[in-house]
Amino acid sequence: GTPTNDDVGAISIKVTATDGSNASVSSSFSLTVANTNDAPTAGVISAQSATEDSSFSFTVPAGTFSDVDAGDNLTYTATLADGSALPGWLSFNATTRTFSGTPENSDVGSLSITVTATDGSNAAVSSTFSLTVANVNDAPTAGVISVQSATEDSAFSFTVPAGTFSDVDAGDSLTYTATLADGSVLPSWLSFNAATRTFSGTPTNDDVGAISIKVTATDGSNAAVSSSFSLTVTNVNDAPTAGVISAQSATEDSSFSFTVPAGTFSDVDAGDSLTYTATLADGSALPSWLSFNATTRTFSGTPTNDDVGAISIKVTATDGSDAAVSSSFSLTVANVNDAPTAGVISAQSATEDSRFSFTVPTNTFSDVDAGDSLTYTATLADGSALPSWLSFNAATRTFSGTPTNDDVGSLSIRVTATDGSDAAVSSSFTLTVANVNDAPTAGTIAAQTTAEDSAFSFTLPQGLFGDVDSSDSLTLSATLADGSALPGWLSFNAATGTFSGTPDNGDVGSL
Repeated sequence: GTPTNDDVGAISIKVTATDGSNASVSSSFSLTVANTNDAPTAGVISAQSATEDSSFSFTVPAGTFSDVDAGDNLTYTATLADGSALPGWLSFNATTRTFSGTPENSDVGSLSITVTATDGSNAAVSSTFSLTVANVNDAPTAGVISVQSATEDSAFSFTVPAGTFSDVDAGDSLTYTATLADGSVLPSWLSFNAATRTFSGTPTNDDVGAISIKVTATDGSNAAVSSSFSLTVTNVNDAPTAGVISAQSATEDSSFSFTVPAGTFSDVDAGDSLTYTATLADGSALPSWLSFNATTRTFSGTPTNDDVGAISIKVTATDGSDAAVSSSFSLTVANVNDAPTAGVISAQSATEDSRFSFTVPTNTFSDVDAGDSLTYTATLADGSALPSWLSFNAATRTFSGTPTNDDVGSLSIRVTATDGSDAAVSSSFTLTVANVNDAPTAGTIAAQTTAEDSAFSFTLPQGLFGDVDSSDSLTLSATLADGSALPGWLSFNAATGTFSGTPDNGDVGSL
């Protein structure tokens, strides 16, 4: 026969011979079956599973490998089915036939592992099983997003680099959102395209400054990771802006003050301070009566008659970068009636019995009020009427007339100019009428008679002779009508106007 492994060893065999009468005899011998090494045998190892990031341990069951050769010890090794080494995360303890380790995401998937048992004669057998590492979702990971800068009023665009966020889970796709770092929404000027990971927009002055933006990547299992970056909007200087300044009015000879309202000019640039200047609208200087305090934005002054009328004033606000804006307003100075003014009228002279004419010079009276016309009157200085010989033409400001002897002497004449508001001014001058000598006048002397040898005396009547020239004194003299001397008997006393004497016979007759 053919012994098997089970028959290995020595047995004692007894051979007995028996005859027909059942008489027998025996003889024994030893039969030794020599061992021939048998390879170990292997059973099936059931499929195993592990979980990513969880500790895994599996011991190959004790009966999986066996060796019919009594006394044979088996040694164990494990490799991948293709003979390559086990992955780094998985170790195999040959003594205990135990696999152990903690797989990572990169180990997710199925492995085919071969366990080999080798006996002392290097006969070996293997059994292969599958080990499946089940995935556990991993949150995405995020890198650093570099600091970004934008410029006020300029288009901004920034795409988060493709490699900034990643997910070790095969097949996981990420969705992106963006908020401010505190979770509030992005400013209105800034939009985020989740499909392209692109920020875009144009910031205004209100957006100047730094904001912290958080970009969040979320995988299909709602695991998320965020990365924040700073976005600084750099200021671009904005010119100041100006509102309307209402029209103003001032009154001649009255103090004027006007402060430009605080909110008229503004500057959206934080920290910008404005400086103020004021000119006329054409850029020329303010009139001398009007000053402007740039610190308080206040106009002040007292206009005179020369300033009556409207001017257009331009106020300019300039920021620290010399950007400027202007607003203009009208300032109307209302007239207050001014009385006319008068100059000196020089003394005048007229001559008795000669035609007199004098026109008050044009510039003697004036009125600073534009459009005011003056009317003229003339009286004596005491307000009484002019003497009858003297007339005054108000339209031409002309005095005229012919004075007589009665008018000789000095008059004080007052000329008054009155404007349309009945404001008046006067100027007086002296008019002296110079005397022209007038011959004395004589009355009739009644005929006189006397008798020879009788004393005769006759005094000329008082008032017989007169002289219209005031202060003229008359000296009397007497002659015969032909101019010859009086006769000897007749004397004439010039001081008393008296004729006296005693005629004799030789004087009889008429003289």
